[in-house]
Amino acid sequence: MMPNNKKHLRVFATSRIGDPAENRLRKRGYELEVFQGPEAPPKKLIIEKVKSGIDGLITTLRDPIDAEVFEVGKETLKVVAQIAVGFDNINRADANKYKIPFTNTADVLTEATAEFAFFMMGMLARKMWQSERCGRVNAWCGNRSGRRGIRFCRFSATKSPARRSRSSAPEGLGWR
Repeated sequence: MMPNNKKHLRVFATSRIGDPAENRLRKRGYELEVFQGPEAPPKKLIIEKVKSGIDGLITTLRDPIDAEVFEVGKETLKVVAQIAVGFDNINRADANKYKIPFTNTADVLTEATAEFAFFMMGMLARKMWQSERCGRVNAWCGNRSGRRGIRFCRFSATKSPARRSRSSAPEGLGWR
């Protein structure tokens, strides 16, 4: 908790950041104001809040932060904190010109990206044997655009399993 003799830092968040984070900032003495709408706040509102003398700005990728914002906040704005991995919406040259630091939430998607990569490898491995066998027996066929695909020529992939004949599948594909 900040001592009473210190100025409370004012922070404006352009979207909800979750009750635990909001409560933590308030508990530590920050004066937090959060834009409540589901859509992005108008840039005019962001400029108005920065002009009012906020110390910190919490943004998302949907909020354009550029020279116009940094100019009105050059006396009071101490940091722009981005709740995203990227920061394409923040003009880095303008931030550097006005000497206002900005942050992002780096490394937040590393685990999710790795999990998705393993999911994709698993799906590829699951279908790889069928593709390899079709290639060996030359059972490839083209789709309507003429490109080659993994749809089988010797039987219809659109027929229901009950109507599909076992003899129509290329030998060795493991149809049960």
